[in-house]
Amino acid sequence: MRWVAICAAGVGLAWARPAASAAGRETLDLTGAGWQVWLDREAAWTNDVLHRPGDVKLAELPVNPPTGGWEVLDSNLGTKCTLPAVVEEIFSGGQHLWTYHGVIWFWRDVAVPADWKGKTVTLSCDNARLRVELHVNGTLAGYDLVCETPVAFDISPFVKPGANNRLAFRVTNPGGSPGNERGFDDSPFVHWGSYLLPGSHDFGGLAGGVRLVATDPVSVETLFVKNLPPAGARNLELVVTLRNRTAQARDLSLNVEIGPWPEGAALYAGNFPARVPPAGDAEVRHAVTVPAAKLWDMDHPQLYVCQLSFQSDGLADAVRERFGFRVFEVREADGKLNYYLNGKRFRHRSAIDWGYYALTGQRATAEMARRSVENARAIGHNGINFHRHIGDPLVMAYADELGLYLYEEPGAFHIVQGYNIEDRTFAAGIMEEKCRRMVLRDRNHPSLVIFNMANEDGGWNPLRERVMRMIARLDGTRMINANSSYGGGPSGSMFTGKKVEPGPIPCIRPYAADIHLDYWDNHSVGSEARFPERELAYRCMETNPFVQYWGEVRCYTGPANWVATAALQQRMPDFRIQPVRPGAGELIAGSIV
Repeated sequence: MRWVAICAAGVGLAWARPAASAAGRETLDLTGAGWQVWLDREAAWTNDVLHRPGDVKLAELPVNPPTGGWEVLDSNLGTKCTLPAVVEEIFSGGQHLWTYHGVIWFWRDVAVPADWKGKTVTLSCDNARLRVELHVNGTLAGYDLVCETPVAFDISPFVKPGANNRLAFRVTNPGGSPGNERGFDDSPFVHWGSYLLPGSHDFGGLAGGVRLVATDPVSVETLFVKNLPPAGARNLELVVTLRNRTAQARDLSLNVEIGPWPEGAALYAGNFPARVPPAGDAEVRHAVTVPAAKLWDMDHPQLYVCQLSFQSDGLADAVRERFGFRVFEVREADGKLNYYLNGKRFRHRSAIDWGYYALTGQRATAEMARRSVENARAIGHNGINFHRHIGDPLVMAYADELGLYLYEEPGAFHIVQGYNIEDRTFAAGIMEEKCRRMVLRDRNHPSLVIFNMANEDGGWNPLRERVMRMIARLDGTRMINANSSYGGGPSGSMFTGKKVEPGPIPCIRPYAADIHLDYWDNHSVGSEARFPERELAYRCMETNPFVQYWGEVRCYTGPANWVATAALQQRMPDFRIQPVRPGAGELIAGSIV
C-alpha cells in the first residue's frame, strides 16, 4: 500500500483512498468559497437565555430567523465570502480596532447526495466564536457555546438527501473580555447579559473549516495513536471509540495499516476484534509495535499515518490520523528531574503565540502558520507557547511537519482560580468542555509536549484538579501543569483550600496519574533595553529537586534583532548567546521572546 497526500498541511488532511479501503464514510468539505455573510444589526440577543454543553435540548430552544424573515438570505444583502473567516477581516476596512457585537449570519446551499439517505449526516465546525445556532432548511439543528473548539452536530433529522439544503449559521459575538478585547489578558469574564463566560478575544465568525460527513449507523468516532514507553521502542496503543446507533450489538474486525506521511509503503498491517453494545459507544484499545519506524523530533520530523477501517454486514467505515513516534518523559538522574524526548535530555526554548494574526485576527493562514514555525526555528528557538489562548491548528500542523515543540493553554482558566469558589458555575462548565475538546483535537500532534491550564494565577480548586485528571485519562503522554510561575505552595496546601504563594506547582507527569508538587516555573519578565546574558548564565543550579522550566525570560524586549543575532552566530562559530559556566548545573529550559 502507498499513502498519497492530496492537500497541503493543516487540519482535515485529505488522503487518496486506497483501493481496499472501506466506503462507508463520505465527506463534503465546505471550507472555501460559496458562502455569504450578513451583519444582522437589528437582531435581539443581549437578554437571551444561554445553555451550556450537556444542557442543550434543541426541541425546547427558540428558533431565531434573520431580521425580516428567512427570505432575507435570498436578497442581495449578503457579502460573498470564503471560510474560514471572521467579520473583522471582511468589514473592518483595515481598522484594527473595528468591532461588531451582535448577530452574524453565514449561509450557503449544498447539494446533499441522494445515496446519503439512511446515513448519519454530521456537520462539523472547527472554530467558531462565540455562540453558534445552526439552521438546516430553516430548522434549528445545532447549538453551541464553547468557542474556538471543534463541534459536530448530527443533522440527520433535518437534511434532505438528493436535494439542495440551506445551511445557515447564526453566530453571536457579545464582545470580548472587558478592557482587554484586543489585549492579551484572559483573566476577565466575557459579559453576556447576566451571564459570565470564559474570556476570549473579541472576534466573531467561523474561523475554522466546515464539513459534512456521512457515516453508516456504526462508525469510528475517535482514534488516538498513543505512544508508549520505553523511549525508542516504537510501541503504540490504538485507542478507538466506536459508536453504534442500531438496536443490536455489533462484532467487528478492525483493520489497521500504518505508513509514512506523505507517501510510502505500509510498515504495519493487522487487525483486532471489537464489540459495540446496542445504541451505545465502546472504547477499544490495541497494542502495536512498528520496529522499522523512524522517531520524530525537531531535527527529524518524520510523520506517519494510521488508517483504521472495518467492513461488516453492509456497514463500513475508515478514518486516518497523522502522528509521530516519540516518547516525552520526566526522568530523574543524580537527584534531578528533567525533560526527556526519545530518551535524550530536552530543553524547551520557546517563542509565544498570543492567538492574534495580521489581517485575519483570530486565525492563521497557511502562510502565517508556516512562517511562525520557520521563524521560531530561524532565531534559535525550538518551540512555541500558545499563550493565554488555545493553539491554532495550522501552526500545530506545521510544527509537526517542520519540527518544533509546542506548549498549549486553553486560555481563560483564570476565571475559576479561587480556592473556595463553587466550581460548577456556568463558566466553569464551559471551561471543562473546552479543555476536553482541546485534548481530543490535539493529542495526535507529536509536536505538542506540554498542557498548561493557565498563565500566572496560582489557582487550585476541584475544577482544575478534575480537568487535569481528565486530560491524563484522555491523553497521558504529556506534561500537565496547573499553571505557570505561581505554585501550589507548601506540600499539601493545594488540597486544603488555603491561600498559596509562589512555589511548587501541581502537575501530572507523562504516563502518570498522580498529582505532584515538584514542578517549578520561574518568570522574569522585566523590560530592559537589551536582553542581559546573565539571565541565562546565572540561572544554573547545583541542586535541582524540581522539574524546572524558565518561562518568559525578559520577554518584553529581547535582543534588538533575533534574526541578525542568529546570522552573527553562524558567521562567528565562537559567538555564544547562551553561555553556561563550567561545572554548573545545566539550564533546564528557557522561553525567550
